[in-house]
Amino acid sequence: MMNKNTFLSWIVPVLLLFLGSVASGEQLPQSVLDTLKHREQTLNHSAFKWNVVIAEQDSGITPKKAQEMRRSAQKEWEDRFRKQGMTDEEQIRKAAQSATESVLASLVGGTVKYSNTRTFDRDGRMMLVNGSVQSITNIVDDYIQLYDGNTTLLACNKSRSVKGDLLPVEDPSVWQSQGESVRYPSPMPLGLDLAPEHFVILTGLTPLEDRGIHWSTVSVTPSSWELEAQASQSADGAAFTVNMTLNRKYGDAPSDIRIKHLGWSEEFHVEAFRRYQDEWVVDKAVYTKSIPHLLDIYQTWNLQSITPGEPISIKLAHRNPVHDYRLLGTNLSFRRIMAAEMQHNRDIVYYPWSGRIPDTEDFKKLYGRQHPGEATPDPKSSASLPFVGGLLCLVGGVWMFKRRGVS
Repeated sequence: MMNKNTFLSWIVPVLLLFLGSVASGEQLPQSVLDTLKHREQTLNHSAFKWNVVIAEQDSGITPKKAQEMRRSAQKEWEDRFRKQGMTDEEQIRKAAQSATESVLASLVGGTVKYSNTRTFDRDGRMMLVNGSVQSITNIVDDYIQLYDGNTTLLACNKSRSVKGDLLPVEDPSVWQSQGESVRYPSPMPLGLDLAPEHFVILTGLTPLEDRGIHWSTVSVTPSSWELEAQASQSADGAAFTVNMTLNRKYGDAPSDIRIKHLGWSEEFHVEAFRRYQDEWVVDKAVYTKSIPHLLDIYQTWNLQSITPGEPISIKLAHRNPVHDYRLLGTNLSFRRIMAAEMQHNRDIVYYPWSGRIPDTEDFKKLYGRQHPGEATPDPKSSASLPFVGGLLCLVGGVWMFKRRGVS
């Protein structure tokens, strides 16, 4: 028997075609918002297991520029290996040289294609993602990404060559978003390359709350709602345009998301749905990202299973200290984070991972241990942070973008 939400989601667009009550630029009817919210709540305690096939074409930078980076890269890697406990200077030099050459090889571009399993566990206000990325130099990084309210943890649990040789890992990072963190882009180019639309398509989050943007209706047919939004909540703060299709046949579930940034674009297209707990969930989807003259990414996602979720817990395979950036502000960019790191900004708080992101009271205690006798300051605007330019910023930015474990 057809329930109220299903009936409304079917009959509203039909009536609108005849009555013309939704013009271009107007908001969606409340019935559509309710349908999407109900779907999100139904899937709120679910575990999604996906197989993803990833192909990347990396144009890289010129060999001349890569050569300019060699000296700084060598020193950074030497410092990194010493931090990891190596003491033999000759061994450090050789290991750093090998790592540097791997970085330089990745900088000048190449291609990589691989597949792995990624899991998305939803538990109320928390989302945990596990998965791996592989570089064109055949380095595999296992990542954990935890979204808890407006706070995000990014941690590399293990870094290794495809032959199994273990490599140093970057330290875990914690930062804060302006709203629910899963709905905002990461300022860090490390990790699993997940944008807010990944969570909308792959885990059933309602798309109408992403990044705090406001949608308007472009057109409506018996089979779809076509929406558009203008926003400026990208990782670099630049304005962008989002177009989205809600599929009427599949309970208003998003079936296409197209984003045009300044100079590059993203697109998510759903190829198949399946039923789960009387809701439509995505069974297969394709994601593409194109940055002209730099990077093209093609991802094919196939749902392996969806089951009731379990309580979320995290254990890291190393004891690297967490770098907590929450006092630096909520509108951080990667450039600003790098500037703070290079300036040894005292508002970066360091602590060992205890299994969860510290709440406000625990965070104050951690800051007090790092700065005895001082009260915890209020978060700053990222605009107040100094800018670090030149080769050092370029070196660090490209390294991090290539996910080579240098922090």
